Amino acid sequence: MKTKIENNNEDDRIKVVITDDPAFRRIPVSGVFGTLNPLEGRIGFFLDSVVPGLTDEYSTHMKPKELERRMMTEVCMSPQTFIEISEWMNKRVAELRENMPETLQREED
Repeated sequence: MKTKIENNNEDDRIKVVITDDPAFRRIPVSGVFGTLNPLEGRIGFFLDSVVPGLTDEYSTHMKPKELERRMMTEVCMSPQTFIEISEWMNKRVAELRENMPETLQREED
């Protein structure tokens, strides 16, 4: 994929070209871990899956044995980038809630 984004203005701004890195891939995730301190921000994405097991050695009944939390990838960034991503995501969530209020309301405590 190669996308060229042109500026409409006739000023000296740099044109942005977005391309996919050869190692780019999409992955499913079910959650994140993260940290933010004055030196860096980190977000680790994980995917949960339930590992089934038998209720006992003579049974054919299955029950959840354990939850496997597989770390899929981690991204590291400056604290400023972490904050900017957070603000960008919060804005997208607010817009989505505005357009679909009945399905995306926060649960009241």
